[in-house]
Amino acid sequence: MLGQLQYTLRKQDDAGHRRELAHDLLAAGAGIEDGQPDWYLHTASFLTRPSILRRLASELAALVEPDVDRLAGRASPLLAAVALATGLPFATLHPGAGSDGYSIVDGEIHTDERVLVIEDVVLSGNTARDTANAIRAVGARVDTVVCALDLGRGGAKVVAAGGYRLRPVLTADDLRPLRPVDGTVDDDLAMAGFAGNGQAPRFDLLADTRCTHRLGRALGDLLRHRELSHLLVWERPDDVVLGFVLAAELGLPVVRLESVSGLLYLSGTFPPSARVAVVACAFESPGELVPLSALLAQTGTTLAAVAGLVRTPAVTAEIAGTADAVFLHEGEAAR
Repeated sequence: MLGQLQYTLRKQDDAGHRRELAHDLLAAGAGIEDGQPDWYLHTASFLTRPSILRRLASELAALVEPDVDRLAGRASPLLAAVALATGLPFATLHPGAGSDGYSIVDGEIHTDERVLVIEDVVLSGNTARDTANAIRAVGARVDTVVCALDLGRGGAKVVAAGGYRLRPVLTADDLRPLRPVDGTVDDDLAMAGFAGNGQAPRFDLLADTRCTHRLGRALGDLLRHRELSHLLVWERPDDVVLGFVLAAELGLPVVRLESVSGLLYLSGTFPPSARVAVVACAFESPGELVPLSALLAQTGTTLAAVAGLVRTPAVTAEIAGTADAVFLHEGEAAR
């Protein structure tokens, strides 16, 4: 009985990890393809993010059977990451003049070795099948392709027709229920509570964390090239949530800001010549920004940006000063 309970809890935990991974894949690289009813993923968007790459490699490593001698596939960060996770050597293949149009570029494959093919995303399945065929042609044993994601576009059937099995970490069915309906910023703002009716904006960023991550990513894209060193975040709960999501997106430290009886307090200090962005879902009054600008000027810190989800009348050109005003939406009352 105890063993069955432990097994059930482990399966639930694994499912939770995969669901979280699916959320992050979508947040990192989802999009709607023009003229197509389905969606696609920018593999570079998530394979260049260490936190996602590490977890994908761990999930794929768990699919590697004990008698596998070597890994192989196209040159990819994921192939190298799985090799590091398993300690197995690997070889890279590339379209060329070899068997089935693929040739070994780096590494080596020996006769009678059992080789496992690693793919990132399987679409048609042609690349995975041709890679496996090329490995088989040099005398190695290959019967399985493992991939991070099978998008469900017939790839599994093509791989199976070649005599191989496809084992994905995630499938399109795992991602489809999680994707945004149309992915627009305005829709995400509405999901987060913004009514856009001219009234003071109110948000609930804990109502849908996927929506919050998408908003954080969109705001991060606007701030990414502004040479910031820190984020300064108000202590209001939703501002803290936005600030920390944005900090994770940009890889920046956070200093919290609190107003007590009209006095401003910082949770930390800034190094010399720091460039900061002050972040809030929406700034409620000019009184929030005027004393802050003066405080930062006294410490030699540059207020490089005033950023948030919705711009309000509190953020005028005079209030922002030389700082950039960076917002996802120009609020109705701010026009």
